[in-house]
Parts: sequence; C-alpha cells; structure tokens
Amino acid sequence: MILHHMARPRMAAWLVFGVSLGAMIAGAEESKLPDGRCDHCGSCAGVRRQCVVKEVVREKKKVCWDAECIPHCIPGPSVHCGTCKGRDECGCYEYDVWKPTCARVATKTVPVRREVTRKVPGFEWKVEERCATCRQRLAGEPACDSR
Repeated sequence: MILHHMARPRMAAWLVFGVSLGAMIAGAEESKLPDGRCDHCGSCAGVRRQCVVKEVVREKKKVCWDAECIPHCIPGPSVHCGTCKGRDECGCYEYDVWKPTCARVATKTVPVRREVTRKVPGFEWKVEERCATCRQRLAGEPACDSR
C-alpha cells in the first residue's frame, strides 16, 4: 500500500517530464536552435550570430464605410370610404375602410460596412548564424554583429 502511494508522484513526474520534453522538441522545430554552423553554407569556421533584416508581406485589415441608396414608397392621404361590419366566433365587430390615393418615391441612405484586407510590405529582424565567408559575401545587407 505504501509503495502504491509513492509510485503515483513518480508517474506524475515522468508524465510532466515527457510533456515538457515533447513541447521542447516541438519548439525546437519551429525556432531553429543555434548549432554552431553557418545557416547558409554549413561551415563551422568563425561562426557568429548576426541580425539580418528580411522582407515580409503583412496583411492589414481596414474597415471602410460606404452608403447605399434604397428607394421606398411614402403613402399620401387616403380617402375614408365608410364603415363595414362583420361577425366571427368572437362576436360582432366593426372596422373603417380607407382607400389610398397616391404615393411618392423617396430614397433612404443606409451605411454599409466593408472590410478590406491590404497586403503591406514590411521588414522583420531575424538572428542567423553566419561564418566569416558568408558575412563578407553578404556584406551589402544591413546587419549588425552581436559579439
């Protein structure tokens, strides 16, 4: 019974270790860990970390407003024609009868929301490992050495 209770914390510790190790491996695949080799040619001679600017295209969303004109009818005066009587299961009732004479067309302006996605060029800094040869060859790029 005592061994059974002691085995549970060990199993939990191994489970936490396994999950964190899996997360570390997954993270290493996404962001390349420094390995002491040049990212361009694979050389090991004089490798340094260097900040390099990369061009990226970003998507930005913009909300635009526009107006839409919707025609509708505005009724004019109606003429009273009289009163009618009726009967149903609830009893007797009475109602007025009106006859429309004319109407005019009016335009209603309604705001319309549109969302536009724009592709905007931009720059992003990346840390790369480069050997002395690649640093000299790519000296035209704006970069800063970290020592």
